[in-house]
Amino acid sequence: MKKFLNRNRITGILCLALGLAYLAGTAQIPASTMSGDPGPLVFPIIAGVLMVVSSIGVFFKKVPENEPAFLNKKQFGRLMLMLGVMVAYV
Repeated sequence: MKKFLNRNRITGILCLALGLAYLAGTAQIPASTMSGDPGPLVFPIIAGVLMVVSSIGVFFKKVPENEPAFLNKKQFGRLMLMLGVMVAYV
């Protein structure tokens, strides 16, 4: 059975979420009042779309069969412990 979550898929999901959040944040930028001027929205929208498109490409990238698992149970437990400590600190 092939494993579904590997580094590429996790990275793709995280970057997709970040890109979508970035695009949602650009909705807060006011549009230009000058006609014919692209305004301050052009670069953030282009950057957000490129991030979303590239994250989709990373998500669907073919992975070799012999690639080791991203996290084993021990490493996942340590990651959750660190995350819990950071959340408790905040």
